[in-house]
Amino acid sequence: MNYREFSGELIDENSWVMRDLWDTQDIQRNGKGFVTKPKKLTPIGIKKLINRAI
Repeated sequence: MNYREFSGELIDENSWVMRDLWDTQDIQRNGKGFVTKPKKLTPIGIKKLINRAI
């Protein structure tokens, strides 16, 4: 959460705990989202992250 806030996201009591990724270097190239416009990470997205970690 601290990194997200440092990167420019407004963090408050309504902020998602897990959110989509964003590219801090080149948003155009990777098609990832903007840090200032978070999207909730879906259950499928969480499952994919856990599967990759395993």
